[in-house]
Amino acid sequence: MPKGIMRLLEGEGLMNDASGLVAFKFAIAATAGY
Repeated sequence: MPKGIMRLLEGEGLMNDASGLVAFKFAIAATAGY
């Protein structure tokens, strides 16, 4: 997973757990090819 995405997920997680979770799920789905 690109470092930029990881930084984005970490930042979102620190600012807003809900947003971080949504972004994380989206990143997983995108990486899995769904």
